[in-house]
Amino acid sequence: MNIKVLAVFLFAILQGCATATAEFTKTGSYSSEGRDLNCSFNVFLTAPDKHFKEIGVVDFVGHYSWMPHTASEAKNLASSDVCSNGGNGLLLWEANGDGGYTKGVVIHFPE
Repeated sequence: MNIKVLAVFLFAILQGCATATAEFTKTGSYSSEGRDLNCSFNVFLTAPDKHFKEIGVVDFVGHYSWMPHTASEAKNLASSDVCSNGGNGLLLWEANGDGGYTKGVVIHFPE
């Protein structure tokens, strides 16, 4: 195989694995009105001490070493899913052995 073709092929594969994406799945029957895509929301690492409703789950998908490793990275990846589905909070789970977040629960605090 031509070395240039192989190099381009490997580069394309590595680029596809270089970032994580967020995939939203609605869970349960609770819904909230969507919010502006630049909405503000809080990130939680433990369950909040006030009543909330679960809207759905965000799965961070990608190669394990490229998963979000900080709450800020996870917030940025999930922000459009949280806001467009009416969430005003994101509850993160640290679920892999590399310290990367793999899931977040989109939550809403009823008024």
